[in-house]
Parts: sequence; structure tokens; C-alpha cells
Amino acid sequence: MDIRLGAVREEDVVFSATGHTHTGGADGENIPTSGIVDGAINLAKSASRRGAFVKRSAGQSIPTAALTTMNWDAEEYDTDNIHDNVTNNSRLTVPAGITQVRVSGQVRWEGNATGERQFIIQKNGVNVEGAGAHYIPAGTTSNRVFGATTPALSVVAGDYFTAVVFQSSGVAIEVQVSGETWFAMELLK
Repeated sequence: MDIRLGAVREEDVVFSATGHTHTGGADGENIPTSGIVDGAINLAKSASRRGAFVKRSAGQSIPTAALTTMNWDAEEYDTDNIHDNVTNNSRLTVPAGITQVRVSGQVRWEGNATGERQFIIQKNGVNVEGAGAHYIPAGTTSNRVFGATTPALSVVAGDYFTAVVFQSSGVAIEVQVSGETWFAMELLK
């Protein structure tokens, strides 16, 4: 499949097989210059992406009134050994040679109408400025999906990112396993 466009720059083109794009998600990816020839995008040549997209194979119980780091035990992809399913599986770690990343993620909470819910992205154990930590107040019984995305962030090799959640329902509730619970790092530079 070729799509003809006028002057095309690599950073201006995003393709999504499902009609919507998630930064760092599995279905949205930047088209590399090698996939653009004479104004046509060759999708067969555009499969290169760098980063990691991780998820859970089962739900994770989150205690009440405690910041809890999410663990990720399954990978959709990991191009640069950013994640390990066993050792420090809560972390996405910046590989050598990378100076800029974008991190995003989201979780689906079990339904419960009491207390608040939060989703926070941390870098080296500290909340990331500009990540837009998501907060949901009490009062809903439906399962809620929410997350956050950072802007492009300057990094050095060994920096690591985690997804931290909080809930204050008074009882443990679950972050559910679904296509709506994931964590990702996109390597930009």
C-alpha cells in the first residue's frame, strides 16, 4: 500500500492501522525516512521503531492508601533491552547512546465508587514534571481507564522510569489486565 504525499518529512508522518494513534503504543509508529521514497510511504519499509511496550499477564492488587509501583511481566516489543520481565520488571531503563525519550502508560482500574485513583510516571523514583499525573475523584462505579504521557525528556544511560498508582477506596482493588493496561518508552534521540 502506497500513500502519495507532497513534501514529506519523517517527523510529520504517523500511521495507525486501527484509525487512532497512541504515543508509544503498539499500533502507532513513526514512518522512518527509509520508508518514504519519491513522496510515497512504503509501509513494508516502515516497521522500524525503537523502544519498549510492556504489559501485565494478570491483574495486580493495589492496597489502599499506598503509592504502589506497577510491575510489568510481558512485552509486546523491546528493541533495545529496555525492560526485563523478571529483574526490576517495574522499570523501563534508558540504554546507552540515548539522550531523549517519551514515556507513556495507562491502567484500567476495577470498579469501586469509593476514594480516588492516581496514575503517575516517575523518573529515577521522582515524579516527572510535565507528565500530567492523572487523578480521578471518588464517585464512579465503572471501571476507569486513564494514564499519562511525558513530553520529550532529556535522559542519560541508566535513567529509569516507573508507573506508580494510588487508590484510597479503603480496600485493595485491582489494576486489571487488558489491552488498556500498559507502559511504554519511545526512544527519540
